[in-house]
Amino acid sequence: MAAYASCVHQRALALQGGADATSAAVWPLSVDGLLLLATVGLLNPTCHVSRHLTERAAMSSSSPPPLKWSRSE
Repeated sequence: MAAYASCVHQRALALQGGADATSAAVWPLSVDGLLLLATVGLLNPTCHVSRHLTERAAMSSSSPPPLKWSRSE
């Protein structure tokens, strides 16, 4: 039921935004399809890209050097 309501709402939003009928019909599929792909990508434990990004984030999480404020008058 929620998927149908989402599809109808997205189609109406696309039509209101000026899309033609064909584009408005495809719009919900593209939005929900991208959401599905992103979810599967996050939940896939064998994804090498996410492990690489996690390692890179851990390496770059060191704190930056403290700022030295000087007062010029």
